[in-house]
Amino acid sequence: MKKLLQTTRQRIDALTALQDVALQQRENVVQAGQSHADNGSTQTAIQVSEKWANLRANDAFSRGKSLGYANACNDFLGMIDSIRGSISSEAHNLEELFSKMESFAESQPEDDDSKDDLVPLGLGESSTD
Repeated sequence: MKKLLQTTRQRIDALTALQDVALQQRENVVQAGQSHADNGSTQTAIQVSEKWANLRANDAFSRGKSLGYANACNDFLGMIDSIRGSISSEAHNLEELFSKMESFAESQPEDDDSKDDLVPLGLGESSTD
């Protein structure tokens, strides 16, 4: 019986040692899995360069868009300046006409205030006066 107990104890010790080895191997596999997961989740050089290329393209597009709007504003300012010039010229011409009309009105004899209501081509004059 002593030999049977001794053999059984040896088997229990061997199984315990085997269980410790299995636990150690499990821990190694967990660490390896975590390491590979970390490596898989980090960006590769290609991914980083793709993001950089996208960033540069977006930056170039934004800058181009801004420059396009700036050029459009400059063109629009040219139109506004042209309109202002036309308005100024028209106002100047009207001022000259007004000045001539005023000079003409002052040079006319002041007979009667009733003649101030002149209607072009005599359309408003009555023949019964």
